[in-house]
Amino acid sequence: MSVQRELFESIHDKYYEATTDRFATEYKIEHILEPIDRLLDRSAQSIIELASGDGQMGRLLKQRRPGLRMVGTDISEKAARDYERTTGSRCHVVDFTKPFHLDERFDAAVGCGAIHHFVADLDVAFTNIRGLLRPGGSLIMIEPNADYFLQPLRSLWYRLDRKNFEASTERALSHGALLERFSPDFRCESVLYKGSPAALFILHNWALRIPQSWKPFYARPLMAIDRAWQFLPTKYPFNFFVAKWIKR
Repeated sequence: MSVQRELFESIHDKYYEATTDRFATEYKIEHILEPIDRLLDRSAQSIIELASGDGQMGRLLKQRRPGLRMVGTDISEKAARDYERTTGSRCHVVDFTKPFHLDERFDAAVGCGAIHHFVADLDVAFTNIRGLLRPGGSLIMIEPNADYFLQPLRSLWYRLDRKNFEASTERALSHGALLERFSPDFRCESVLYKGSPAALFILHNWALRIPQSWKPFYARPLMAIDRAWQFLPTKYPFNFFVAKWIKR
């Protein structure tokens, strides 16, 4: 078992407890699902989810797009089983940092916090992603922003908290640097920066060792702060980015 797969299997239960409660779900619908739904072409008939986890986002997207054919992928067999149970769709157990091939081609690939887990070999990962898309297909990704003003603290946290993170296999991404690296294969159609520090307390309280029982007391005020935060200029105040790339 790879280091990354072993880590994901070990944190699976507490991660999904913290990220599927009503406050986390509300936050993800507003700041992740709705942007994905807006960016996904109306003509798209099939998508593949990258590092799809337990299928919560897939289920919510399927509710909005009932005719959409969805397929999941995850490095964790446990997450893949949960995905299939939650969505009723197939989930392939794959490691994007290793070459693999699927016979299907998709209109879009969607990754919610996926690609920053592929940093052990981004070249192989993007070759795999490109191979999953039809010509002109889109890649929609929501990833932690490496240009965030609190990034030095986040990097230190990843290095020190070995129970919940593996610094050699995950790190935040700079959209500009990522696009420059992979511009021969993709062009950027749009990028939006989102998320205040509040996102950490709503979606990552498990890693901050904040009990679930505390979340009802602070989630609503922090979500209000997060909405106001969106009016700040530049990319530096924002925790993550939402980007849509098109396969050349």
